[in-house]
Amino acid sequence: MSIRSRLSSSVAVLATSLALAGCAPFSGFDDNNAIIEGNSFNSTMSSSMSTPSQFDFSCGTCNGVKRVRNITVPENPVFNMTLAISSGRFKAVLVRDNSVYTITDAPTQGMVRTSIPAGDYNLRIVAENAKFNLHLDLNTFGG
Repeated sequence: MSIRSRLSSSVAVLATSLALAGCAPFSGFDDNNAIIEGNSFNSTMSSSMSTPSQFDFSCGTCNGVKRVRNITVPENPVFNMTLAISSGRFKAVLVRDNSVYTITDAPTQGMVRTSIPAGDYNLRIVAENAKFNLHLDLNTFGG
């Protein structure tokens, strides 16, 4: 086998391995301990944009827990968001200490009311073979 053939075979094996790693299912979707401890996120065809006032994320196929950013929220905040889920399972959560508060886990358009205490949280996204688009406005905590 020539060097060129071996190199082509190696590249094909590496590409296949990387593609399969990005598609590994996440088994802790409903496990708050996995969400609290987790920071393993595999994605294909993803893009994100974050500013102090908003967060946008889209993903072709995602699995795992992604720590997005720290945010401070008032008592019982209202989030303005758009979430489209094409396949799989997805949720946006806030984590503080050993508590997980789900903001949304269903397709959403507009204001989402939550019942959580005021404080500092870590915003995370949790996905299991999910294809989705999320827009979250972080400056609309009013009601």
